[in-house]
Amino acid sequence: VRVSMDGMELQDTPRTQRVIFSSGKDELVPLANFRHLQRRTLSGCNVEESGGDVGASDDADLLVFAGPRKQFTTPEITAIKNHVAGGHSVLVMLAEGGENALGTNINYLLEEFGISVNEDSVIRTVFLKYFHPKECLVQNGVVNREINRAAGKHVPGSSFDVEDEEDELAGEPVGGTTRAGQSLTFVYPYGATLSVQKPAVPVLSS
Repeated sequence: VRVSMDGMELQDTPRTQRVIFSSGKDELVPLANFRHLQRRTLSGCNVEESGGDVGASDDADLLVFAGPRKQFTTPEITAIKNHVAGGHSVLVMLAEGGENALGTNINYLLEEFGISVNEDSVIRTVFLKYFHPKECLVQNGVVNREINRAAGKHVPGSSFDVEDEEDELAGEPVGGTTRAGQSLTFVYPYGATLSVQKPAVPVLSS
C-alpha cells in the first residue's frame, strides 16, 4: 500500500497479465486458432503475437510456443530459462512424433526441468466415442487432485479430494456413488507421450 502526501492510502491498480504467443519458430498452431481459449481463459489478459527474437519477450507473464517447427539457438534457450527463473511462465505444446517430427530441439530446454517429449503417438486401442484412434478420450487420467477440485469434479480411484478425506474420517466408503458419475474426462488428440521426472510433476495421464 502506498501513502500520499496527505496521509491517504493509495491503492495500486492491478497490472494486466501479458501473454505472448510466439510465431518466430513457425509454430504449428497460430494465435488465430486460440480464439476460444482467449474468450474463456485469457479474456482479462493482453494477448499478443511475436515473431521476433525469443529474448525480446522475456517480460511476458506467459510465453507460449504452440508447436515450434524451428531450432532454438543457445541464447534463446538461455533467455527462456531466465524467463522462468524470473518468476514467469512458459507453455510448450508439441504433437505426435515429438520434436523430431516437428524439426525443433525444444527437448534441450524441457530436459532442464525434468521433461522430454518422446517420438511416438498416443493411440486408443478400443473404440470409444471418437472414431480416430489418435483422438483419445481419457476418462480417469487425473493424477493431481487439484485439477479435479478446480473443475468441480471427482475421479474415482484418483487422489483423495476433500469429500474423500471427510468420508474416510467418518469411516464411510470413499468415492461414493453420488460422485462416481462426475468424472473429469478430456480428449488428448494426436499427441505424444512424455517422460517426466523431478522436479517436474505430471497432473494428467493417458
